Amino acid sequence: MRVHLSIFVFSLADDTVRERYAAEYARWRAPFVTLYRQLARELGIEGLDAKSVGEGFASAADALVQQQVIDPDLPTARMLRRLFDATVARAPGGPSSLAN
Repeated sequence: MRVHLSIFVFSLADDTVRERYAAEYARWRAPFVTLYRQLARELGIEGLDAKSVGEGFASAADALVQQQVIDPDLPTARMLRRLFDATVARAPGGPSSLAN
């Protein structure tokens, strides 16, 4: 986490580092977008904005990892599961609830 934060701080002052850092994060978020696209297909969810939801979920997961460094007791797995359930269940045409 310290290395991650150091690169982040360095990227604030260096455009080349910032661009490469942004590209790496985009690469990291891509599998979440793919996951939500596949879920939409498999669950028959019409109108799910997989790009926005997938990238949002990935960003939330990343932020929770940072917060867990500060508070190791933070229930990140439960928080992410609830977020996942809410994003899929509330998507247009999505199931009203998912099994845990």
